[in-house]
Amino acid sequence: MALAACLPAWAEPIILATEENPPANFTDTATSKLAGVAMDKVRLLMDRAGLPFEVRLLPWPEAFALAQEHPRACVFMANLTEERLAQFQWVAPLMTGGWALFSRADWDRKVEGLHDLRGLRIGVQDRSALEGWLRDLVMRVGGVTLDTNPGAANLRRLERGEVDLYAAGVWSGTFQARREGVPVRLVWRLSASVGGMACHRDMDKDLVHRMQAALDSLLADGSSARIDALYGAPTGWSRGLGGN
Repeated sequence: MALAACLPAWAEPIILATEENPPANFTDTATSKLAGVAMDKVRLLMDRAGLPFEVRLLPWPEAFALAQEHPRACVFMANLTEERLAQFQWVAPLMTGGWALFSRADWDRKVEGLHDLRGLRIGVQDRSALEGWLRDLVMRVGGVTLDTNPGAANLRRLERGEVDLYAAGVWSGTFQARREGVPVRLVWRLSASVGGMACHRDMDKDLVHRMQAALDSLLADGSSARIDALYGAPTGWSRGLGGN
């Protein structure tokens, strides 16, 4: 026990909690291993930082609670929000995303402002946070119809022309469309977000600094961008409410 007490902080594995959330993190059916945009970056940055770690795949509420309660735990991919900022120490950015509107690749109309949404039918996953957000937007804009269905049903309705636009996460919408073989284009960005690793507020600051320095090196040498490209980084980010 005396020897263990003398070990440096980095000798004990850091617990990295996450969830199934493609394309950020998901189980690769070919290898049965975790992969994804965030997972690949986290694995690489931990290697560069020279820090031992263990990944725990958990339901999101449990993963989030672990990072709040365990002083050697982080959760990813967590969006940086004003509410969360002071609750954790952050290693970011792992991914930049948000919500967006997608059309079929052959759709010939343009969306250059909210007024262009009038008269359109938008498909969105029912009982999702995005549905609630869009309902507020629709009330302000007027003349927009929301078509709510479970999961990938909205993408298929877009493919058949039953809705004009499909609302989804910038990354998840692009990833799902590629996986389902539905050609789409991103026509309007609804919101912007930055995601990273949220680490316990009492974690050794030197550990957090080492992880952030490693992530900074991935951003600087192009490794982060190459991982983004591997998973089909979305394009068309600059148009819409989310800004650049």
